[in-house]
Amino acid sequence: RRARLPLVMAHENDAARGGCIFGHFFEVTPRDLIVDGLYNDIAVGCHSDPHRQVSLALLAKALGATKQTAQSRARRATALALAIRDPSTQAAEPTNGDDVVEASATQDRQ
Repeated sequence: RRARLPLVMAHENDAARGGCIFGHFFEVTPRDLIVDGLYNDIAVGCHSDPHRQVSLALLAKALGATKQTAQSRARRATALALAIRDPSTQAAEPTNGDDVVEASATQDRQ
């Protein structure tokens, strides 16, 4: 508490994933934490489908994700999928996946 580190709180709403009503937290959280403002910021709600993906995107944004980091992760995932499908596309040195994605795009255009 003394460090005053930023907190990002997520609230799982999906009962199938162990979620509960938010009011339950006020019953189980020590009173001094509540008084100190633990719940002053609104928790990011994690909902079930069809809203799950939006919930997770909002949570990622609250944790510092940006469009750029999301695109980078997508490129790496694409590169991994391509490398698994065709091991000859793997580079000798680790990359961020841009070269493999570009190589695949070039092959698709040919």
